[in-house]
Amino acid sequence: MRLTILGCNGTYPTPGRPSSGYLIQTDATTLWLDCGTGTFAALQEHIDPNDLDAIIISHEHVDHCVDVLPFSYARRYGHPHLPAIPVYAPASVPERLEALIGRKGSAVFEALDFHAVARTTELRLGDLRVSFFAANHPVPTVAVRIAAERGTMVYTADTGVADGMAAWSEGADLMLAEASYLGAPQDKPWQHHLTASEAGQLAAKANARRLVLTHLWPTNDPDRATQEASAVFAGDVTAATPGMIFELQERHVTT
Repeated sequence: MRLTILGCNGTYPTPGRPSSGYLIQTDATTLWLDCGTGTFAALQEHIDPNDLDAIIISHEHVDHCVDVLPFSYARRYGHPHLPAIPVYAPASVPERLEALIGRKGSAVFEALDFHAVARTTELRLGDLRVSFFAANHPVPTVAVRIAAERGTMVYTADTGVADGMAAWSEGADLMLAEASYLGAPQDKPWQHHLTASEAGQLAAKANARRLVLTHLWPTNDPDRATQEASAVFAGDVTAATPGMIFELQERHVTT
């Protein structure tokens, strides 16, 4: 299984750094995980978007979902013969998009086939096994566990400390964890996100093999985030950068 970082900024994009978005690929399946601002353009640097098999969106906040709209326009108007693509997301996501662009009969919803997911949902997408966990966030948000034949990754999505997430993440080859803040957890401005050290603690409790920090606040120092996570997690720690590629079965990263 291959993970490509399309974007890793928290809240808003900056030049060359889109918001949250990730490309998951095996020999049989291609999946777009979160569609944050700027990630549709980044996606096209790696694949033809029409080769996607499915999309997963963790929650309704704009920095995780909004680029599914330009994708839907490209598919509906550029390739109208293609069927609607399956999109797996909490039920609030299509409601949020409908509020932005109008009723569900619009061209957007002709190109997107939404399926509601929750904590208990389990999916088979090609050769991928996908399960979900309820993150600690103000809107319905799912963390995502994706297992292939030769590797397993966990994506925390946006979350504060969440009871049970470490156990659910147990043994992940790669944990893609949000690390919005630096410094002591008690000093963070908002409890529904993690600090870099909390991301490290989560990876340690889950016995993850590797930790990749994402959803980094745009003005924070990623090297400091890596240092703070490494102080509590003995495995390999990397701050995500757009364009990074992780090959889970080989457990190394190339840029």
